[in-house]
Amino acid sequence: MAIDQAARVEKQKIKSRSKNTMDDMIEFVDYQDESQLECVTKLVVQDLSEPYSIFTYRYFLHRFPDLCIVAVDQSGDAIGCVVGKI
Repeated sequence: MAIDQAARVEKQKIKSRSKNTMDDMIEFVDYQDESQLECVTKLVVQDLSEPYSIFTYRYFLHRFPDLCIVAVDQSGDAIGCVVGKI
């Protein structure tokens, strides 16, 4: 439970920093539902050395949706994401 609270505090710090420095360029949003699964998968696969199955992403994103942040540009395209569980 303390880990979840720490993650929320860190997420809030990121949000406040983004508002101050990148006001209208990038918005950080929480993972909401399955409609974002494909973009998160594509973003993560770009930098991983080993592929994970869709079931791995689905497990973490459905179990811990509050630990996923998606960076969205002005056009609404996902340009980055963080999926973290300590």
